[in-house]
Amino acid sequence: MRYLSCLFFISLFLISCDDDLPVFDNTLQLDGNNATAPILDPGEYETAAYFSANIMADKADRQLREVEFYLYTPPASLEVIVYGEGSVTRPGSELYSATITSGLREGRWNTHVLPERLTLDGNPIWISVKFNANGSDQIIGCDAGPKENGGDQLFSSNDGGWTTFQAISGESINWNVRGDLVPE
Repeated sequence: MRYLSCLFFISLFLISCDDDLPVFDNTLQLDGNNATAPILDPGEYETAAYFSANIMADKADRQLREVEFYLYTPPASLEVIVYGEGSVTRPGSELYSATITSGLREGRWNTHVLPERLTLDGNPIWISVKFNANGSDQIIGCDAGPKENGGDQLFSSNDGGWTTFQAISGESINWNVRGDLVPE
């Protein structure tokens, strides 16, 4: 019986100590689970998530180490781009980009590891996946919504500018585009 009493008090102590531990959120995401992927007209696109000042305020000095995105049908190549501070309607300057031509996996999450981690300064960022669509392929995945502010940013060469997927389709989704962070 003493043994059980000791275990009870030790576990109570450990549970109460857990509440004092800092919580480290290591994922930047506005999306939920993958639901589908839209069919886009032929053209060049960027599907991006905009992480606002409110989201990034406590991320200063953390580092972006990976970008994750869900692909239905991999294009011949795509580019992962991280932009700096801009606004919810237009990204700022390019902080990082990489073209990926091999190793893309169909119908699943793909991970691009940055060769050098990108230190964040607490300002807003955009994480984007750029690709060409043939018009009959579903390429980048999205959740079932509802749309989060900044979760469905879209650049189309057909329109020549940034908008939201909801503005052109009426659908409320978020792109399956995420960033993984580590402390500095």
